[in-house]
Amino acid sequence: LDDNFARISWQQAEDIVGKLFEKKNYTVTIGSPTANGGIKRQGDFGIDVEAKNGQEYLGIQVKHWSMDVGFEDVAKTLGVAQKFNKVIIVSTKSGFTSQAWTHANDNPYLIELWDSNRFKNELRQYLLK
Repeated sequence: LDDNFARISWQQAEDIVGKLFEKKNYTVTIGSPTANGGIKRQGDFGIDVEAKNGQEYLGIQVKHWSMDVGFEDVAKTLGVAQKFNKVIIVSTKSGFTSQAWTHANDNPYLIELWDSNRFKNELRQYLLK
């Protein structure tokens, strides 16, 4: 946490998000299962982690970027996320532009934005206790 996730890859960031939601009592799928039994990672704008519990079906995108995530990136993610109750976009190393925050605040039932500080706080609460 102290080096702002500088030494982990984007795949490892997705794995950490998956572990976090497992600790929050969700059933988690990272990436998409392939026909040969492997896992295909989505890359940008796809849903990286799916998390289900009795009430929610979450689509989570993990942005492991140093720059803030913009409105366009949020909109593209929502465009591929119709099957989920809610979408969470986690910015592991940065935050979001003001336009992205405005969009999320206007649609709180649909999208939740987690900047790096929120992500670190969630990790402290659920994984590092």
